[in-house]
Amino acid sequence: MDLKVTAHRLCLLLSWQEALGRTPHNASYGGASYRKHAARAIATLRDEARAEVQRAGSELQRLIAANAPASEADRQRHRIQQLNHLLKAETASTLGGPVALSLEGYADAFGVAQPSPMSFTPLERRDVITIWGALLIGAVVCLALSWFYLWRANTSFSTEWADNNFLALQMSNEGQKMAEFVGSWSSITSESIPDTYAVALYCQPEGEDAFQPATDLDGIWVYQNEVMAPQRIVSVEPGVSITVLLDVRALESIYGRKLAAIRLECGRKSSPRQAVFTEQVPTP
Repeated sequence: MDLKVTAHRLCLLLSWQEALGRTPHNASYGGASYRKHAARAIATLRDEARAEVQRAGSELQRLIAANAPASEADRQRHRIQQLNHLLKAETASTLGGPVALSLEGYADAFGVAQPSPMSFTPLERRDVITIWGALLIGAVVCLALSWFYLWRANTSFSTEWADNNFLALQMSNEGQKMAEFVGSWSSITSESIPDTYAVALYCQPEGEDAFQPATDLDGIWVYQNEVMAPQRIVSVEPGVSITVLLDVRALESIYGRKLAAIRLECGRKSSPRQAVFTEQVPTP
């Protein structure tokens, strides 16, 4: 990622967003479309910057572990500071702006075409019937989906470091049906209920860029202050949350490597990557 180019694009996007904010909604036909495009582009750019911060952080840890020259580590620290400055920027002025263009000028800079005015043609009777039929079918589908999602387990996941050795994984059942949690995908069988959730675990050893799947999971999960076997089933009632702890040091001991980061992919068979978390491993 070229930080100068990224900073200029973000400054231009923020300038465009600020100009749109000063423009009445009905003053420009393309205003609504421009607002959506600018907001979406800013969000995408910031996601890219966050990913770059993670990459730079991993590289910094690798350099420190390898006792690389201080200048190389300082270069990564400076890059992280610049990226964080971009992420914190809420106005164009913080990036040396604003850049003054017309609304259409901003659109041209990002290759966004101005929408053409809409035209309306009177509907024939058969068209009206078709539309009403489609609306009725849509309403039936929505009701069916609402019933389906209401009477099934609806879960969410979150992670937080309990301390430097244990990563807490919380699973919350926000639906109307029982859910289950197991510590390994291999523990889900044909007899498991549909709302059985598991975790796929990946490790990134220090000094390496790639994540490797963790297959030996014995002794790494802790539930209610006891080591939890991967095949153990934990029932999660509707409206209840559970917290299991991932013992990172036990995981390092199994694989005989210090870990720079871990990735957890939580889900069930129908949605195996419902929630994905990438966590940098803290120093013991």
